Amino acid sequence: MDNEVTQICTGRVIRKYRKQQLKSIEEFAWNTGMNDKYLGAVERGIYSISSNYLLKLHAEFGCPLYFFEEIHECVHNK
Repeated sequence: MDNEVTQICTGRVIRKYRKQQLKSIEEFAWNTGMNDKYLGAVERGIYSISSNYLLKLHAEFGCPLYFFEEIHECVHNK
């Protein structure tokens, strides 16, 4: 699995769920203890995200495993 593809897919899924909740990057970053610039770069696929922050985002979305399944599907459809 290519790390760049994983980064891009993870960022797309994060952005999708953040927008579904109608939250700005700043608000979403604040709620998860992340820097908004870092979160923006993660959403654009520039940076990878640590497992700790990924779990915090997962908790913020309030969606069980589907969040991770969507990333998995995106990666394997590239």
